[in-house]
Amino acid sequence: MRWWAAGVFAALAVLQAVKWGAMGLAIQAPLVLVLILGLVVAGFREHLPFRNHALFVCAYGSAFLLLWAAGNPGVELVPGRTWLVTLGGVLALAGVVVWNLRGRQGFWWVFAFVVATGFGLFIAFASGPEGQTPWLQRFYMMLFKLPEEEWRVAATWMYWTRKCLHFTGYGMAAVATATLARKNGASLKRCFAMGIAWPLPIAMFDEYQQTLTPTRGGKWQDVLLDFSGMVCCLAVFIWIQKSKEKE
Repeated sequence: MRWWAAGVFAALAVLQAVKWGAMGLAIQAPLVLVLILGLVVAGFREHLPFRNHALFVCAYGSAFLLLWAAGNPGVELVPGRTWLVTLGGVLALAGVVVWNLRGRQGFWWVFAFVVATGFGLFIAFASGPEGQTPWLQRFYMMLFKLPEEEWRVAATWMYWTRKCLHFTGYGMAAVATATLARKNGASLKRCFAMGIAWPLPIAMFDEYQQTLTPTRGGKWQDVLLDFSGMVCCLAVFIWIQKSKEKE
């Protein structure tokens, strides 16, 4: 049954890729990212609680491609059977995972799982034009009651807010991933490696996708900022884990 479900999700992901590839979209980056994340799952499979890793990767990949298309202006995507099948299947898969792990892993495992996987899906949608934050600049204009001619002040606040979110967002994703590994018996070194291996390809994908968007621009400095957030947050995570072991 699980292999049958994995085949359905794999076929759905292939059909989505063929459809959007035929529209001349730069879909190679999302496909490569899904492949890399699939290899990460395969490489750390002993520290993941899934009995069928192919089901998880294929379901995640189909949802990722769908959300990437939703945030891409070149895709004329309307709610329909593709949406219903993909999202319905992913919700069913999430329900099965939570049901099978009830009472075994606890609340924090489920929370970490949602953060680690949800972060990647959020980036899939927000890496395109839909991820712009002009509303944040307008918010600072209203918050500080700035006149229109002082929009640069609000833009500066927006800039630093986005940088802080880069640092903390990827740091949280790294810690959530490391928590999943730790709950399943991984050493601290393996936790650190897994905490980097999952979010780093997502960071590179995000900046690359932004270079394909006329109204945005990808920067390798942001990837370094994301990586710094991962390393710093994982360092705190490891320090806390070692303190608990000493106690």
